Amino acid sequence: MAKKVLYAVGLLIKTVLLCCTAAQQWEATGQPEVSKFGMMLQRHIFKRITGAGLSDVCLRGCYADVRCQSFNYVFTQDICELSNRTKEARPEDYVPNPERFYFKRDYKRVPLGSIPELPAETCQEIKMSEGGQAVSGKYWFHSIVPERTVLAPCDMKTEDVDECNSTIPVCDVNAECVNTIGSHSCSCKAGFTGNGKKCVDVDECANKSHDCDANASCNNTAGSYRCTCNSWYQGNGTSCYFCGLNSSVILTSLDYNNYTGKLLSYLEPVLLSSKWSRFVKCWHVKTDGWAASTFHSNCDGRGPTVTIIKVNDYIFGGYTDVSWSSSCFWSYATKAFLFSFNNIKGYNPVKLTQYRNQQYAMYTCSNYGPTFGRGHDIYIIGDAVNNSYTECGETYSNPTGYSGVNCGFFTGSYHFTPSDIEVFFEIGGLGASIILESLDPNKYLGKLISFLEPVLTGTSRTDFARCWHAKTDGWAASTFHSNCDGRGPTVTIVKVNEYIFGGYTDLFNVRLHCSSISAGSCAGHAYASKAFIFSLYNVKGYNPVKLTQYLYQQYAMYRCNTYGPTFGAGYGHDIYISDGSGNNQNSYTRCGSTYTKPSGYSTGNCGFFTGGSNFSPTDVEVFYEAGLGLSAILRSLDYNQYLKVLFSYLDPVLINKERSRFVRCWHAKTDGWAASTFHSNCDGRGPTVTIIKVNSYIFGGYTDVSWTSSPCAYSSASKAFVFSLYNVKGYNPVKLTQYRYQQNAMYRCSSYGPTFGWGHDMYIRDDAVNIRQSYTRCGGTYSNPTGYSAGDCTFFTGSRHFTPSDIEVFFEITN
Repeated sequence: MAKKVLYAVGLLIKTVLLCCTAAQQWEATGQPEVSKFGMMLQRHIFKRITGAGLSDVCLRGCYADVRCQSFNYVFTQDICELSNRTKEARPEDYVPNPERFYFKRDYKRVPLGSIPELPAETCQEIKMSEGGQAVSGKYWFHSIVPERTVLAPCDMKTEDVDECNSTIPVCDVNAECVNTIGSHSCSCKAGFTGNGKKCVDVDECANKSHDCDANASCNNTAGSYRCTCNSWYQGNGTSCYFCGLNSSVILTSLDYNNYTGKLLSYLEPVLLSSKWSRFVKCWHVKTDGWAASTFHSNCDGRGPTVTIIKVNDYIFGGYTDVSWSSSCFWSYATKAFLFSFNNIKGYNPVKLTQYRNQQYAMYTCSNYGPTFGRGHDIYIIGDAVNNSYTECGETYSNPTGYSGVNCGFFTGSYHFTPSDIEVFFEIGGLGASIILESLDPNKYLGKLISFLEPVLTGTSRTDFARCWHAKTDGWAASTFHSNCDGRGPTVTIVKVNEYIFGGYTDLFNVRLHCSSISAGSCAGHAYASKAFIFSLYNVKGYNPVKLTQYLYQQYAMYRCNTYGPTFGAGYGHDIYISDGSGNNQNSYTRCGSTYTKPSGYSTGNCGFFTGGSNFSPTDVEVFYEAGLGLSAILRSLDYNQYLKVLFSYLDPVLINKERSRFVRCWHAKTDGWAASTFHSNCDGRGPTVTIIKVNSYIFGGYTDVSWTSSPCAYSSASKAFVFSLYNVKGYNPVKLTQYRYQQNAMYRCSSYGPTFGWGHDMYIRDDAVNIRQSYTRCGGTYSNPTGYSAGDCTFFTGSRHFTPSDIEVFFEITN
């Protein structure tokens, strides 16, 4: 009995002392501590202090630790149990215990979740702990990522933690995280597989889920793959086309590796460009006729050519790196060779190179077909149907076992009558440059392309085609303009002895704007925002430099019918090519007129480019950039969604899938909105593609018949169609073909822009940007979009009438 009394007295004394200590703290801080005898908070004890005795050790221990939210005092054992939660935060853990006293800390208590040392489990827990003081914001949690403390947004209204925006990712780096109320979901991104918490790359190349062309290689990348067209193929990888010889009627039906592949292996060492060369057919006797005059009309001046001859089962021919001509003369052609696939030994491929009389490598004459060697090694007579012949060893090496003169190796006899003949000419983009061809491609062509890449519009480099070569076309400025005006962006390459320089301009559809020539001036200055000049070899030797505009950008280029390609301000052009420049010293360069000065040079007469100011060029070439990739409307949009889809619509109607390319003839934003400008630029050009933009809407039409100005009338166009890429349904590409009134496929009139269909399905009025009278209708001639009937139609632009943001028209070329 005495022991129980003593125990009760001791308990009372300890309680009074502890409460007094708390009261003292309250007096000092004005914030009373909350205490409760016979209660405790369980499951959240992070620290125990023993031997506390009858003192304020528990309080001081709690105040000294930022994690301490409350504590239990075990008065039967003199132990303090510090907890990182309060009974408000975890009411389910607040339970009776006769040996404990529960104290909640209020003095300088750190709000739950506000520091990493005191992370919360849920937003609800924070809200219960802090009551009205809890506000939405970022808090620390330990429940989002196992064994890690992270900072994440907390919405006190919904009591939701946004795990997706925590400082440590809750999903794999290659997964998408979607937050939901009370949870989240992880799903692997396209190209990866897994549960979202862990995602591994899908090897599309290995599992054959890629869409690379059959003639492309697939290279796996993280989350995706890259398609690269194989050697001798060109394209974007998902669509690769053969570089020309696949259209050979003679070779097409034969085993690729044994014939076409073998011929390509012979050609590889002599190409204009191993990367960018392709071949285009200029003569096929079975379709074009057998006359030598047709061969020359189609193939003269085309540069390197391959001739393929078939005589029954025999197949042979020749390659020359020099153009054919109608004038009669022998010619060197240092890279020329002959070949045979099927000969009197059966399939027995052989390449025969020159071994003597190289000055007779080829014979060109208006009444001769393709003819090689002195004597001749291969001779195609004028009408080619008889008396053509082969000899051995005149200029080209003898086939094994054969000696000179009459030779039955190729066809089984000396004379032969060909079954078929084809001639292909080589084009190679900038790789076809005569000026650059003999120079290190990495130093010259590669460097020039690196200068061009920032200003190109996404077209492949093969879309550069030469429009002027002064050495072969003549030096007259009028020839340059006749060949290159209206071609779009151009690259000019100038050679003066060993010096090589030039310029690029992005100005589209250049037309001459000259004042009176008799007055001695031409008012042809123009802006060209991306224009620059360059030097590859200058007075410092090989020292490539790109010089951009820094002054007088309105004088970026100068256009006049008596000037060659000219860049920079008129009081002294940076580069000026004179009329007849190969025969005079009137061309010159200056430094700093419009383009930045080369390092170490000041504004004025400039010897940097050629060693002096005035010069007579050794050669000049101009290449133009062509293709739908130049479209100002489409070029910034996703290729696969826009250009690729448009190409898929065009493929079935092209003149020639292999040779067709597109050149812009009208760009309303830069050329002006007048219908007369459209007709002046585009009439008589053959097949065209019209692309129209109205805000975000993109649509247009194709016609295989030329536009004309008069008389104003409807016209049939059997392959014509209209299309929409982005319409009222968003990105929703559709091709609409003719279903009635085909005689009204297009309407041609001088006061109309491009107009399609009866009624009309698509009408562009004169000065369309300033007068809102252009319109679309459904079902006039072209089929109705799904869900629409014939009549006024909002499908294309959201309303019937519209004001176009931009219009472009491209015409199709095949050479």
